Order: sequence, then C-alpha cells, then structure tokens
Amino acid sequence: IVNVGSVGLRRYSRIFQRRNVKDDEKDKQLDIPVACVTDMDVMPDCAPNIIGKIKEGEDWPTKANRRWRTKRDIQELDAHRSEKVAKASGQNVRTFISDEWTLEYDLALGPNDKNGNFSCGLAQDVYVVACFAENDDAINDNKKKMINIEQTALKEYDSLLKKAVARDGCTAEEVLASYVYAKYVKDGVSKPIAAQYLAERLQTKVKNGKLTSVDLRKKLPKYLIEAIDYVTNANCFSNTPPDKNGNNDE
Repeated sequence: IVNVGSVGLRRYSRIFQRRNVKDDEKDKQLDIPVACVTDMDVMPDCAPNIIGKIKEGEDWPTKANRRWRTKRDIQELDAHRSEKVAKASGQNVRTFISDEWTLEYDLALGPNDKNGNFSCGLAQDVYVVACFAENDDAINDNKKKMINIEQTALKEYDSLLKKAVARDGCTAEEVLASYVYAKYVKDGVSKPIAAQYLAERLQTKVKNGKLTSVDLRKKLPKYLIEAIDYVTNANCFSNTPPDKNGNNDE
C-alpha cells in the first residue's frame, strides 16, 4: 500500500506499467494487479452549506473563484469519472474512484441499492471515530475515557439523524453523510487517526460477533470492494458460501 497523498496518480501508476508494451501482450506486462484508489472530489449540492464552504443563504462564488465542485457544476459526471479513470489505468493497473465524493463521506453514505437508495452503512461508526480522533491526546493521556466519548458521540449522532432531511436536491442520507463529514472538515479531525480508530472499532465488532465479513461488504462503498477484490483476485464470495456465522475463510 502506497499513500501518494495529493500527488497525481498517473506518475505512480506508470511505475507498474511496462513501456512500449501493448495491452494484448500479457506476457510482457508486470504480472501484479495494482489498484489506484482516489476520490471523485465532487460534493453533493447540499454540502457547501453543511461543511462551511458558504454560509446559509449566501450566493455561491463563481466556479472560477473556488476550487471545490458540486454535482450541479459537472454536467457529465460519467464523463468526468471516465477521464479520471483513464489517467492512471493501463495494463494491470486499474483506477477505482469513490462512488460519490471522498472516502469518509462515502463510508458514511454507504452503497446504494438497485433503486438508488443509500444505506448509510457506517455513518454512525465514522462519526464516533471522528470524536475519538478529536480527543486522541486526552485518551492517550488518560484524561478522558473512550466509553464516555462514545456515549456523547452517539447522542450527537442521533441529533444529526433527526435533523437530516432532504434539501438542495439531496436525499436525507446524503445530508446525513455531509453532516458526518463536516466533523472532519470543520473541526480539523485527523483522518489517519480516525482511520486507526475505525479499524479497531470494526475489528472489535467482528470479534464480539456484531459484524461479519458479509455484513461489512454490504456496508462498504462499492469502489472499495471492487479495488480489494481486484488486487486479491477475490472470487470466493461468489463461489464459496459463508459458514453459519456469515464468515468466509477464503
């Protein structure tokens, strides 16, 4: 796993591609599946107000005077996505772009079903770990207990859930995910630290029998599942049924 930060993926993806080798010359290509994972970076139309890019009722700056983009700014989202995919893909390197906006937002929003409805799969968890990350120093200094932080975070999340209603052309689920992501943007929460807490939280749920691998796959954004399956050559979930606990050892 290579974290390239904000540097363009293309220059890194080319490391894993052979020069002057055609797509049909498989024997000359580097036989390593590489997944480039990146953000779509197009926020829902409700997000600018929620995350504090603009104040409520304030006119939006022109596109030329702002770096952020929303769905209403991009007329052809599919073309925008295809362009980003093409930049870093080639040979055994494939690019996987977030289904909607950014990693944390997409984790909170969850995958959508065949009717286009979002599940908000990990919204509560993503918000709770943001609160852990926000209080990381106090936790490590034994000044605050995680259980108390969690209880407060769950109450705050319930409040967000109640006020998350459809607005600005967005569904209630998109609004909720924007509120969750605002915790990271407005409060400057460390995403890497939150990620560590999230991994620990999910692992604990698995150990306690509150979460299975099958359940987790249903909650994760589709692009992450596709990226992981690609680099691991995973086909076990379609070929091998899970055991009675919903797990699959393969």
